Amino acid sequence: ITVPLEGCADPVRIVERHGAIGKYQARHYIMPDAGIVFAAATNQSEAELEFGQIWMGQGLAYNALSALACGETQ
Repeated sequence: ITVPLEGCADPVRIVERHGAIGKYQARHYIMPDAGIVFAAATNQSEAELEFGQIWMGQGLAYNALSALACGETQ
């Protein structure tokens, strides 16, 4: 997907993969044009910890990727 991130002048291309088994979750985000890879894992279920949807412009993942790619702190 290509989405606008907080603090970036242009939309950013992001490849994302989600995974979960039992109470464990993993998220992998690759921003190939920026040379950035971000991986997150937790022992909290999706009901306990919501990563959010980047394309909606909100949530934990959106905030983290904005800070990584655009230098904004959330």
